[in-house]
Amino acid sequence: MKIFYIRLTACYALFFFGLMSCSSNREKESVSTSDIDDFKSYSIDPEKAPTSFFDLVEEAEVMRLEETPESLLTNVAFIGHSQGQYVLAGMSKPDIHVFTKKGELVRRINHKGEGPEEYPGFSNFWVTNGHIGLYSVGRFIIQYDLEGAFLAKEKLPISPFHAYAYEGGYALDLSQTFTEGPTHYSIMLLDSAMRLRSMMNPSKRHEVGLIGANSFADYKNTIVYHDPFSDTVFVLEDKDARPLFNLDFGSKWGWKDDADRLDRVKNREVMRNKELVWTIKPYVGPETILASYRNRTGYVWIDRKTGQYEIIDFSMANQETLGLRPVQWDGDRILCSLPSESVASMIEELGEGKVKFRQGTTLEEIESSENPVLLWVKFKELK
Repeated sequence: MKIFYIRLTACYALFFFGLMSCSSNREKESVSTSDIDDFKSYSIDPEKAPTSFFDLVEEAEVMRLEETPESLLTNVAFIGHSQGQYVLAGMSKPDIHVFTKKGELVRRINHKGEGPEEYPGFSNFWVTNGHIGLYSVGRFIIQYDLEGAFLAKEKLPISPFHAYAYEGGYALDLSQTFTEGPTHYSIMLLDSAMRLRSMMNPSKRHEVGLIGANSFADYKNTIVYHDPFSDTVFVLEDKDARPLFNLDFGSKWGWKDDADRLDRVKNREVMRNKELVWTIKPYVGPETILASYRNRTGYVWIDRKTGQYEIIDFSMANQETLGLRPVQWDGDRILCSLPSESVASMIEELGEGKVKFRQGTTLEEIESSENPVLLWVKFKELK
């Protein structure tokens, strides 16, 4: 009888500790998930031995972009989603293209010109509520519907480096803009009537001139901001900008202090030094970060929860480099553009089992086109 009670007590104890262990594990998982947006600093050694991109990929999905005389694309820099369609724009042409989810061309939109409903060019692009928004050269925000019909043109009170839609109004990047007053702010918020909402992120304006990718990007239910010459990414929360994370390149970071960026001679010396990291472009996902550095010559992939990272090597067996261009996150996958001539080599490197084709897409169609493809990449978990 005593043996029975001893065994029963032991079973209860094991059951209790098992529950405690499960509860503890669930608590840890909950904490790691909820804390992922707390500020973190990730130490990166750009000289770490790289890992092949093809060894890091779990799965890739490819979609063609139909080529017609109206849809000749050189690159894809901006992608918007609306009404079951993709809205694409590049950096080198003033065209906007609308495609179906199968990559079929719906229409081309081009309003390049100097008229009141036209744009001489644009450096930012977004799609919200079925409207296409552009930040045009000359301090204007211009809107069109998905059919290409003109909706509105509004003049900004200042000429920013970049502009983006935010909470019914706009966020402006002033990192390279002269402003009045004793304090310089890198972010200005405007409401829908172009009235000032907030000035955020006190900083020093720098002399480094660069026309690059958007300083703002969608993130969860808000947007993130990153000055391409800073090592810190900020998340916008209502009228405030909070540091989200920092990429610490140690002695390889080119900008030791603001004086280097403010000095035109010094900043050119930094940018000519191939050993230094002087610009970063982060793509911030829910749990991972893909960041390019050294003007897109280096890439690092970071697990946000653990801080583990891999330097990525895009070299292929034929000694060529995969010409992949990240654009934005789409759920747990990074959405990229890829030259059509690189698709067959990518499949050979990854293996056919890891590559899927969207309905309506075939390798034969891709190889007969000069248009890039859209590529969704899912990375493996870092261990």
